[in-house]
Amino acid sequence: AAGDYIELGAFCSNAVSVYANVAYTYLSVSFVAPIGTAPVTPNTGARAYRSAALTALVANTWTKIPVDNVVTGDDPGSHFDIMTNHRYNVPTAGWYQVNGMASFNSTTTGEFVQASIWKNGSVVSDGDVSSNGTISVEALASAVNELVHCAAGDYLELWAVANFGATLNNGASGRYTHFSVVRVDVPSPAPTLLPAPGTNGVVGSTDAFVPTQSVNSSTGVVTMS
Repeated sequence: AAGDYIELGAFCSNAVSVYANVAYTYLSVSFVAPIGTAPVTPNTGARAYRSAALTALVANTWTKIPVDNVVTGDDPGSHFDIMTNHRYNVPTAGWYQVNGMASFNSTTTGEFVQASIWKNGSVVSDGDVSSNGTISVEALASAVNELVHCAAGDYLELWAVANFGATLNNGASGRYTHFSVVRVDVPSPAPTLLPAPGTNGVVGSTDAFVPTQSVNSSTGVVTMS
């Protein structure tokens, strides 16, 4: 909402120094929703997350993350299906920025997780692989971000894989496992066609423009009106 503020935060198990470099530590924000009293495209921006527990994923098997909750106001176009298919239904054709995160609790050393974006039942982009290395118990989170071209009627889903029987790190706040989608290309509005002047000199939507011509007998110049 107007007046809100956004900050960048971080957490580390050891005391470290932040790398002061514009290429490594930064925060960028962009407003992507259409502006105006008559938007040229539906409101596509939406964010859903996993609230209920999801346990014992099959090791080394890609599994869809069934997002099941939306914060009030986070899906104004009602494009997320959080009751049946747990996915985002694309309302209009265009380019969509898709972001997801899947977080799990590790149980022993050498475990990893990976999230991915799927369109119409097939993977389109894999996220980073998060591994705990030699640490036995740690939260493992994989993020995935991609620009995806979609047609109206396509659907987008968040999937994940782990090399162990993972338990999803869920929560009512939606900060751990979430999925967001927004269309980022806005088509140009259709040109406004002005009605042709009618024969009675009054502009009307039903008037047809029928050009007439006259020839100057002295100069031979043809005038269209």
